[in-house]
Amino acid sequence: MCEQQFNPYLIMNKRLLLPVLGFLLLISGTIHAQEEGDDLLEMSLEDLMNMEIESASKKKETVFEAPLSSYTITRDDIANAGSTNIAEALRLCPEVIVREQSNGNYDVYLRGFDNISKYTNTIDQLNTLTLVMIDSRPVFSYNRGGVFWETLPIGIGDVEKIEIVRGPSAPLFGPNAVTGVINIMTNRAEHDGVNVYADVQTGSATTTIANGSVALQPSDKVSFGVSYNAQFRDRYTTDYYEYERDIMVQKPSDLMVFTTPKGPLQDADIKYYDPKLALRQNGVNGYAQFTPNDKTILDVAFGWQKNESQLARLNHSATPMAMNTNESWYGNLNATIGNLSARVSYNSGEAELSIGSSAINTQYKYRISDILAEYEFNLGDKFSITPGINLQQSIYDDNKEGFINGEKTLSNYAGSVRANWTPLEKLRIVAGLRGDKFTDIDDTYLSYQFATTYKISEKFLVRGIVSKSNSGAFIVPQNIDLAVSVPPSQQLPFTYNQDFVGNSDIKLAAVTMVELGLRAKPAENFHLDFNVFVQRLKDTNLLALTNVDNQIFTPDNQITLTSQFANMPTEANQTGLSLSANWVPSEKWQIKPFIAWQNTEITNFPSDTKSKQADDNLPPFLGGQTGLHTENVSDVDHTSTPSVYGGFYANFMASSKLNFNLNAYFLGDHVQTHSMDLERDSDFGKIDSKFLLNAKISYQVVDPLQVYVNARNFLGATSREFYGTDETAGLFLVGLKFGL
Repeated sequence: MCEQQFNPYLIMNKRLLLPVLGFLLLISGTIHAQEEGDDLLEMSLEDLMNMEIESASKKKETVFEAPLSSYTITRDDIANAGSTNIAEALRLCPEVIVREQSNGNYDVYLRGFDNISKYTNTIDQLNTLTLVMIDSRPVFSYNRGGVFWETLPIGIGDVEKIEIVRGPSAPLFGPNAVTGVINIMTNRAEHDGVNVYADVQTGSATTTIANGSVALQPSDKVSFGVSYNAQFRDRYTTDYYEYERDIMVQKPSDLMVFTTPKGPLQDADIKYYDPKLALRQNGVNGYAQFTPNDKTILDVAFGWQKNESQLARLNHSATPMAMNTNESWYGNLNATIGNLSARVSYNSGEAELSIGSSAINTQYKYRISDILAEYEFNLGDKFSITPGINLQQSIYDDNKEGFINGEKTLSNYAGSVRANWTPLEKLRIVAGLRGDKFTDIDDTYLSYQFATTYKISEKFLVRGIVSKSNSGAFIVPQNIDLAVSVPPSQQLPFTYNQDFVGNSDIKLAAVTMVELGLRAKPAENFHLDFNVFVQRLKDTNLLALTNVDNQIFTPDNQITLTSQFANMPTEANQTGLSLSANWVPSEKWQIKPFIAWQNTEITNFPSDTKSKQADDNLPPFLGGQTGLHTENVSDVDHTSTPSVYGGFYANFMASSKLNFNLNAYFLGDHVQTHSMDLERDSDFGKIDSKFLLNAKISYQVVDPLQVYVNARNFLGATSREFYGTDETAGLFLVGLKFGL
């Protein structure tokens, strides 16, 4: 059960009550004191309705004219809505599924395709199909794929805007942009001289979030700065879900354990040294930018982060919740010199997933390099072509004591070309092609994109897209090399051996899509965006049981299971649509509602994924091993992605000093599954529909100083959002913000 239930009379602990009451009294007296006719919006109506985006075609353009399904979340949107970190801020965007696992820890999907293989382990339930970037620099885990959101070095205060491109986009940004791209753009000095920013908020669940920066712009050609961000968050509960008995337990020591030659497979005192911990994170970032002329920009960024978190990721224990640590450093150079654009980035770090396991060592170090160069040739005013080259290299090392048995290197050599053509004043065509060659994989993977827009009038624009993108190759599926042996115990009256083997012949997952869209602005203060799409996912892979050597009833009294990564025969076919609007009814109001619907069907799904070699008398955690059965397949509805999801953003500027914001996020009910569900149907994977309502009230005390109250999920919707993770609770914060 969630320990922090919503109580309208006790929404804050005692140490926050007086500041909150004082703040409310302050703003109540101020509402009547404001003069009418203040200049209420820092941005003009034109700015609010015509946001710019670069990620849709790598050219600056308005969202209205962008050829791809795209959306921009601005710094003002984030600040007004009270989003506490970057992943949560994505709940302000249409067609994005954001699930909280513990306080401040999220899993994020674009449009879905969640856990297509269905009966998998936790790591396969997480998103590996969306590319996330910071200033166009990929921040991606090439270990098993996906994004570790808690390891992003930047904080919410570093964000200038977030650009989201929905749909396959590898020709623009490279592999792993399978279902889309999330490009986080960081801010730079806003004005000449010294720029100072600080924002600190604290409140329930022992949550404190801090962001601050100092930047200097001595001239319009030079600027540099440094920033700091931190999050300190406790879980909403200290309970744990246990797979084996399908129950909640009150403390880690109550979890079922298995023994190994080194001791307990799960040492609760080590693995869960702080059951309350959700997230402890610190980050430092810096930049220097030189702009000698309007055709040259040199931008150098660097940073460090260190965090420890408790969330669902790599579970080889009794529960999906596990401690994780990560420390990393990065450097990045973005350069634009005339028509040449280039990027060189380097990221290194060390991590440990599921701390304290004595059976599997999950410590590893990594080094990731990325080099990109593109040159745009303009052939007249109406046509341009941009060829490019890209080199990526990932090196992972577990010191021969973990899952890959040493140092493994994965390289990718790629070439791309894209074209932008305006044959008619109202017609625009954008096309792209990219080829990726990965080491140890024979095939060269081609991705393509063809998009067109036609401007019917100044008020209506239609567009269409045909595209295909593939995922990248990852270290673990190709290189896993691990043998685990568990001697007899009270729980297992035989020796249990498990061998895990990589496979360099697996095919990479790919999505093909056809999409149509209509954008309309029937009035200058009202815009609509409608999308309908059909997309197909194929060649997903998972660690499958390939052999069972069962000698339980022999003198050896042991069983050996061999698992290897292999492609699933299934394909996922999704049909979806979305509708979003931007309405500014007056200088005081901005309202942005959005909703999405989807239906996904799985073809060639094995009706029984348990290997026919497995013994039905085995314990569930053995009998539930996933295998591939193509002899008996069927078509089924996919349940892991909600059919309906959406939300709204409503901002009201009562005066030049007082702002009210109400924003909401809705997820329809859906069912997540785990390999253990082959043995039983668990209620802990049934995710109820959920409506999260957030509010923020801010008041500008003096020109540089703002105070605010931030209420997240203030209606107290406590149901869990991810299989076996924490139930959520209301989060109530008070804060101070300073900008100079």
